[in-house]
Amino acid sequence: MPDLSLERLLWRYEYGLFPSNRLDYLLREEASQLVTAFEGHRGQLDVLRQWDHGLIYAFDEAVSQAYRQLDGQNRREALRQIKQARIGLETIKQILRAHSDLMSIRSALKQLGRLVSIERLRQFPAINSIEQMVELTEQFMRNRQYRQAIFVARFCARQIETLERREPTTSVRSEKLVARLNQIRAICAGTGHFVSTPELDLQNDGTLGKLQVLVREGWLTLAEQLITDLEVTLASRRLFYDEYQRALTDPALEPWLASIRELNVIKRDQSWDVALRRLRETTLAVCADQLRQSQSRLQRVTEQLKPHLEVTQSAPQAATEQANGP
Repeated sequence: MPDLSLERLLWRYEYGLFPSNRLDYLLREEASQLVTAFEGHRGQLDVLRQWDHGLIYAFDEAVSQAYRQLDGQNRREALRQIKQARIGLETIKQILRAHSDLMSIRSALKQLGRLVSIERLRQFPAINSIEQMVELTEQFMRNRQYRQAIFVARFCARQIETLERREPTTSVRSEKLVARLNQIRAICAGTGHFVSTPELDLQNDGTLGKLQVLVREGWLTLAEQLITDLEVTLASRRLFYDEYQRALTDPALEPWLASIRELNVIKRDQSWDVALRRLRETTLAVCADQLRQSQSRLQRVTEQLKPHLEVTQSAPQAATEQANGP
């Protein structure tokens, strides 16, 4: 019976409108039902002690106090203890539900970890954010915020379920993912000689191979998330790659590009932004040098043609003076 109904009956009893023996029976019945409901969770006492070791004692004490108050005919205090016991039972249910959800997402995260066995990929937000949600769930459990723990755990479960959804590998989406992987592979191949530790590059640590396997086996949502995260981390390297490829098409830049390779900008500074800035500075320097050379050639040609230009300009003037003679 809801606590509000019992409260109303208690008020009616206190105003002489409800028999005491009937109220005592209802209160004892309510306490008995709480005990029966708790007995159904006896097999999970270890879980309850793990998250709130004092909750079991508090529930037992509240029920015992309710019976003692009923024996002493202190019915209002008995009802208060029954309310405490009910709150404790609801908390027990929340703990067990949150613990079950936590165990489920831990298991699902392990499964996800087996799919993504490359350390670099596990550090990406697609996976790392889920690990953080699991940690947040555990933190809520330790703080006895069980409702919040249930909410985060179930949201995390939905995220994992989405990532683990398999799709046909013949779809247009699969083809687009393969194209994006090929573009990443081209970037790595075109800039791999700038990396200070080639064995840790994407081509050699299994990252691209694992992504290709995920796409081939139909884990398209997971692969897409990881490829997106990878593209974000490669953004500056991609800019350098595009600039470098454009520079390679200019024969005038070839000697300068060779000097960049010798400088090992990436190996020294570990920054693609620095390398891109250095490449652009080199390109601008070459363009400025070419402009100076063009200006010098133009000046030399102008000086060579200057006598001829003077003669050409003086001839019409002489003819005019002769025509206007005395």
